[in-house]
Amino acid sequence: MTIGVARGILLSTFIISFLIGAGSIFQVFVKSKIYSDSMSSMLLKLLSIYSAPLAVIIGGIFAQRNTQIRSVHTIAFWSAFILSAIWNILIVGRFLLFTLTADDTVGALTSYLNALVPPSYFLVMGGLSYFFAKQK
Repeated sequence: MTIGVARGILLSTFIISFLIGAGSIFQVFVKSKIYSDSMSSMLLKLLSIYSAPLAVIIGGIFAQRNTQIRSVHTIAFWSAFILSAIWNILIVGRFLLFTLTADDTVGALTSYLNALVPPSYFLVMGGLSYFFAKQK
């Protein structure tokens, strides 16, 4: 697998997860389960969660000047992908539960995210840095 393919898969994982989270927020709003101020705060929370990983990815894409095709270590890629998938499932899964559960609250969702996200960034930041850091 080339570095470009690995980067594309990791980028897709985060973009799709972000869009699923945003879609679940809109779904709950359309069902009139939350008001527009709650929708705005939830979207901002989701954006703040994904801002660090997406900043690493986007920064890595713009920093690349090396167009050489190079192979990546299979173990490194699968480790980064699996850890990224776990992290995204923990985040997006909670948004989907919020969408599907009738008696869930914005406060409970926010408390979960506040408790989970900061200590769990280690799951994704090392792998993303490895694949998106400037290559020489």
